[in-house]
Amino acid sequence: MSSFNLILIAEPGERRKRYLKELQKFNAVIDCVQGPNEVFQKCRRKKYSGILVDLKTMIRTSDSKKQLIDKLSIRLPAIRLRINPSTNSVVGLFPGQDVPGDDSLQVFIAKCKELKPSRIRIDRRINKILNVIIFQDNEFDEEKGIRANIIDISFRGCFINTLHPLNSNERIWIRIKELEDTSPIQCEIRWVQHWGEQDRLPGVGALFTQIKDEQLKDLQQYVSALSISDMELQ
Repeated sequence: MSSFNLILIAEPGERRKRYLKELQKFNAVIDCVQGPNEVFQKCRRKKYSGILVDLKTMIRTSDSKKQLIDKLSIRLPAIRLRINPSTNSVVGLFPGQDVPGDDSLQVFIAKCKELKPSRIRIDRRINKILNVIIFQDNEFDEEKGIRANIIDISFRGCFINTLHPLNSNERIWIRIKELEDTSPIQCEIRWVQHWGEQDRLPGVGALFTQIKDEQLKDLQQYVSALSISDMELQ
């Protein structure tokens, strides 16, 4: 069985040791960090399949860093861990789950094994709603195009809010109505956010793979005006 890489966000101590002991049975390579900022340093050099977060570490974390953890959990599979004091067993909580399940950690590990490992990078992007038409082939027939909305955007890509079924690594083209040059932009879908997950908009993260210089200049007007830190998968 081949190994895969996971990141564990947990303060040094007995809880971290207990988690590492439990994770040994899954043949995973575990890199430990104390906080979300260290995750980015790791992810620039190495690809990961998921993130595990110690619940007590998260509770003690500042609000701004909690937001980083929430953003990380959108980009990679994530689970929160705690130790049941009566049994000393490790239990997991998925985002939006109130009661830990006995098999949550096993389910999480199985999910991580199925996904293509990814790097995470910091990008500068803005929250900006734009109208977009998605094409799944290069014929660009607007009658067959999928009407959707971009929710946030950067020079490298965007998040598209849509319920239409699309797949990771799928190639698409998008026409952004608000750009002066509305020529289709070729993209690759890097991750998918499915409908029904609590506090998450359904849609896809798209990376621009072919875009004209004039379109990039238009995007610069948006992104330079107001930008926020966010993460992109590679």
